Amino acid sequence: MTKNTIYGEILYVGFVAEKGRVFSRIGKYSYRRILRKHAFFWQSVIWRMIDGAYTEEDEQLIDDFIDLCQTQKEIGKFYCPQSKSFAEIKQRIQLGMRQADNNKEDIIILSFMNELVLELIALLKPKIMINRDKVHLTIRALHNLPKYFLHGSETFIYQISNAGANFQDTIAYSISNMDESMKKRYIQIYNELIEP
Repeated sequence: MTKNTIYGEILYVGFVAEKGRVFSRIGKYSYRRILRKHAFFWQSVIWRMIDGAYTEEDEQLIDDFIDLCQTQKEIGKFYCPQSKSFAEIKQRIQLGMRQADNNKEDIIILSFMNELVLELIALLKPKIMINRDKVHLTIRALHNLPKYFLHGSETFIYQISNAGANFQDTIAYSISNMDESMKKRYIQIYNELIEP
């Protein structure tokens, strides 16, 4: 099991969870603080996915993931299925995680996720007014991108059925959830990355 498959599953669970609650809760400062923590964690995961090698940094990130879930209950509740403890999840990840050899399509998906998470972090900087629609759009554009890294009829940690998606569908769905200004930027990123 490559580490990008495992990390993709973690990202997918997190993105879907926040997509489901962001629009109604973004007005609350306490939720914004939680979402910022979650977004910084996602950024760390994406960086480890970009670096395909399996290193001690991956082991540390899994420890950080478990710690985040245990100390931030509003995040952790989405990542711990009732049938498993965090200790079981950690053990399963460590036993299954292997190096990832990123191809061009992997890099494009990772670039999209990285840019969108950076955009989300910028939108969540502490301020009185926040652009609720833009935050919601950004998470909607993000939420299916990790499905590209999921394979098989059931995922590795959370037993999500038929979660995988091919490259073209993943990119098309992400772009379809963007507003016009985002579409222009991300189509340009796509075109720059797809060229030989």
